[in-house]
Amino acid sequence: MLQNFCNSAVARFCLLSGFAFGTFGAGAFSDVMGRRTAILVCSLSLAALGVVATIMPVFQAFVVTWFLIGETKMAAWHPSHHRLLIALTTV
Repeated sequence: MLQNFCNSAVARFCLLSGFAFGTFGAGAFSDVMGRRTAILVCSLSLAALGVVATIMPVFQAFVVTWFLIGETKMAAWHPSHHRLLIALTTV
């Protein structure tokens, strides 16, 4: 029981750490690639990493995947995200 709780806490910590690091990396990535391209690439990466995380058999690899999910989630998120999705689909 305690082991499951510790694993859950470690996984959550890695996800939230990914959010923190993704916040800083998203701006630089967006400056280099452009906002629309960065959001598109990060959204596709987020979908692929989500599938990978569901079939990950090793806990350590799962935690690394969750960290990457946290990073790409923050890079793909934008306050006007719904407007950008409409713009991406109409191009």
